[in-house]
Parts: sequence; C-alpha cells; structure tokens
Amino acid sequence: TAPRGARTPVVGRSLETNWRQDNATRGVGMGSPTLQAKPARNAFELKRGAEGRVGKATQVSGHVFGVAGSGSQHGYGGMINVSYRW
Repeated sequence: TAPRGARTPVVGRSLETNWRQDNATRGVGMGSPTLQAKPARNAFELKRGAEGRVGKATQVSGHVFGVAGSGSQHGYGGMINVSYRW
C-alpha cells in the first residue's frame, strides 16, 4: 500500500467501437486530372485508450485503433499525448 498522504496515480480507460457506412465516392479535381478515392462501404473500428495523471502538472494519454472494412480494407494506428501545465 502507498504511504499515508501519498498520491496514487489515477488511470482512466476507454473502449470505443464504430460502424461506418459510406456509399459516396470521394474525388478531388485539379484542372483536367481527377483523383478518385473509394472508401470502404462498411467499416468496423475498434479503439482502446487510457489516460492518467503522472504528477501534479503532467498528464499522459494515448490510444490504439484498428479498422477492418469491405474490399479487404484494413489499417491500424495510435496516438500518444503528454501535457504539462505550469
């Protein structure tokens, strides 16, 4: 156990799921050439994150995610954030 009066770090956890449906075709035109992008029509995203205070003025947070969609589309990534307040 922690000594009396000592602060213990507090950690918050999160879990997020998203289902995305998109039938639109995205495109960008620059003069005569046009770039077309066809996103996944159905995509499932799962995101897991945590955040916590590691000192009086320092907070750390981050998440990782994965996406799987129609047409063999898939991906993953993440983010880490450190903030300090004075």
